[in-house]
Amino acid sequence: MSMYIFSFIAATTITTELSPNQLPNVPCADARWSNTSRVLVNTSEGNHSAISLLFDPYDFIIDVNDNIYVADGSNNRVIRFATGSTSGEIVAGMGSGGKGKSELAFPTALFLTRNYTLFIADSNNSRVQKWKYDEPLGFTVAGGDGSGVTLDKISVSYGLYVDDQYNVYVSEYENHRVTLWMNNNKTIGRLVAGGNGNGTASNQLNCPRGIHVTTNGTIYIADYNNHRIQKWTRDASSGWTVAGQSGVNGSSSRQLWNPTAVLVDQYNNLFILDTRNTRIQKWPPGSIDGSTVISIPASFIGYSMRFDQAGNLLVVDGLHKRIISFPVVCSSNATGRVFSRPTSVLT
Repeated sequence: MSMYIFSFIAATTITTELSPNQLPNVPCADARWSNTSRVLVNTSEGNHSAISLLFDPYDFIIDVNDNIYVADGSNNRVIRFATGSTSGEIVAGMGSGGKGKSELAFPTALFLTRNYTLFIADSNNSRVQKWKYDEPLGFTVAGGDGSGVTLDKISVSYGLYVDDQYNVYVSEYENHRVTLWMNNNKTIGRLVAGGNGNGTASNQLNCPRGIHVTTNGTIYIADYNNHRIQKWTRDASSGWTVAGQSGVNGSSSRQLWNPTAVLVDQYNNLFILDTRNTRIQKWPPGSIDGSTVISIPASFIGYSMRFDQAGNLLVVDGLHKRIISFPVVCSSNATGRVFSRPTSVLT
């Protein structure tokens, strides 16, 4: 059992939609983010296999010590960068590509549990691999029998989530659905969102990418080609749009254009990586409008987005093959809870 100890002030009761594996991620209710970014990983453009560089990074995740794990797609590996380091360490995959237990072939999505177990969308092998900390081999927990539309198979995935029972949610880009693979059952998944062909109806998705799953099993989905965020409750046969306009792209405050990632903070605000609009939108619960919290340079393709332990927003810039950070700022008169990063972790 893991225990996280936080210091906080001003106890305000809020029913949050955090995931079971997610720490509080915004340090104050009035948080703002600077538009001035800094490069954390890969300061040299181009395609590289050196241990300090990346080649088609699609996703990343951050542990409680702010170490960054990167799904380094075309290098067929997951690489970990220690806090403040520009040189990484391979923690999964051999780099050459393959389907053995020690190999990966174009990893595109990651999830990390609190005991440092990695779950990896191994896209060209049509499987999800579970990789325990400091182990040389992974093993399959979803798919692995080739790409297809039946529920014993998965397609390319750009979004994974793992609940506190180690059940795995897979966002299937080419199958226009999200499936749930129960712990210790890799033979078949269960449809939990979409799966009715690509379209704009409430029971459909169109190339879903990033997902966020809450403690009660509600799924928020970045419905990429429908330019919307869908909310899908447990066991529902359809979802509803909570951000964007279904099937309509645009740059107004009510619109999105190819969103690739969605996060939910402890105040139940959505944070959306609005990729074609090169911005990050904050969408309060129940609102029909979002507001821009970060304007990203136009020469940018955003694949994935995470909070670090301080509340800074980190983004994969796929065009320049790097990870950049936008620092968070809180005023001195912030209200609501203010969380520090963990002061100790007990296992």
